[in-house]
Amino acid sequence: MNNIICENQKLSFYIHGRDIIGENLYAKNCEAGFYFVNIRNSKLTKIMTDNTDIPIYAISTINNFTVEIEQSTKFYLVDYFATYLDKLYVETSGSSYNISMSYISELGIQGYVSQFNDTGTYRFSLTVPPDMITANFTVISVPRYARTDVSDIIPGYPLFWVWSVLMIGVLICIESYRKVHRR
Repeated sequence: MNNIICENQKLSFYIHGRDIIGENLYAKNCEAGFYFVNIRNSKLTKIMTDNTDIPIYAISTINNFTVEIEQSTKFYLVDYFATYLDKLYVETSGSSYNISMSYISELGIQGYVSQFNDTGTYRFSLTVPPDMITANFTVISVPRYARTDVSDIIPGYPLFWVWSVLMIGVLICIESYRKVHRR
């Protein structure tokens, strides 16, 4: 999946399966941006959301999955096997910490919420008794991307055409005036 923009939907992207590769996916003005279910051996880069209530939502077994998102994007993880005693383990280059399960009011269920205000690589793992790994994935937080719906034209380019048409009109008027008065 490459270069896809989804606008004004309840759910922009529902991604389920394995060996998925995607780049430059953009959810705009949607209730939910990305919904990942049972993702394995996959990599998504340049994931963008604007004006979405639930930017990224993942459920259940997510293993060997890497997703590149913009910093300050919320990432929700729900695992129905997890309990309040289970912790989502997060490892970064400089430290590691646990995220406790909490009630996610946006989803109306229990889960884990992460938001990456700093850029960097975050490795997540969730192991629920009896030592069953239900989530093992990596989030790469990067600065905000330039949006694909913003044209990359030269500033003032449309103005060039307006002035060109105006100047051609003036030149035609001058030439016709000269022809009328030459006779």
